[in-house]
Amino acid sequence: MRSPALSQSQHDALSILLACLDDAGVWYRATGGLAGNVHGSRWPLHDIDVDVRKDDWPLVLSAVGDFVETAPRPYEDGECRVVLANAIIEGVSVDIAQLEDAYVQEDGAWVALDADPSRRELHDWSDFSIWAIPLRDLIAYKTRMGRVADLAELRHLL
Repeated sequence: MRSPALSQSQHDALSILLACLDDAGVWYRATGGLAGNVHGSRWPLHDIDVDVRKDDWPLVLSAVGDFVETAPRPYEDGECRVVLANAIIEGVSVDIAQLEDAYVQEDGAWVALDADPSRRELHDWSDFSIWAIPLRDLIAYKTRMGRVADLAELRHLL
């Protein structure tokens, strides 16, 4: 049954993305709003965010290459510094970030995020079995980024 947090196009995009990654044997975990939804949040999903391992980029690009709009490249904004690729699947934006070498801005300094690949959990959610960042790790990440609105809902899920 499709989650009410997902539009039909988001559901279809996620289905395609997960099939591509799983079929290629890519390690991944859902992050961002998608991970929040997996953990029970009802906030509207704007895009699909997943982390992948650095060594898996060749597999990732082989698996989702037809959808990639921007190849993996260093990306930085006021909140984070990561290696990021962007894809469009069924009209839905998909951000694929490298687990390693990811940083958040905290008190004027870049602080490395935990790059431990064991930090993921398998969930049955919507119509999917999906790997996601643990809720406590998601809260820690959102806390570092200072996203107050996100935090209120996530803490309620604990």
